[in-house]
Amino acid sequence: MLGLKVDLSKLESAPYTTKKGMKCIMIPLEQTGIFEGKKGIYLDLTVAVNDELNEYDQDCSAWVAQSKESREAGETKIYIGNGKVFWTDEEGGLPAKAEEAAEEKPKEKAASTEEEDDDLPF
Repeated sequence: MLGLKVDLSKLESAPYTTKKGMKCIMIPLEQTGIFEGKKGIYLDLTVAVNDELNEYDQDCSAWVAQSKESREAGETKIYIGNGKVFWTDEEGGLPAKAEEAAEEKPKEKAASTEEEDDDLPF
């Protein structure tokens, strides 16, 4: 599973405030890759999971999906979010820093349990 935060302001948009003071964002559909389908309004994303964490302990990034023509033309990706793998099956493993942190937590817990046991009167 991935946890992602998506920054919609990275899409071509116009923030505005309604007459009643509600803050909104207006996003044009055609220029942003958003499209209307039969059951909703969608945005195709590409998500990459990296083997190592970045400086913010994130290992995923997301951008608006590009067509083959866009990629071949060298058009810049529109990055809209970053995230983190927070669960995987036993075979998948976690990125390097996350594995180290996961290994350290049980050790810390075991050490604190041993200290608590030492204080027992029996």
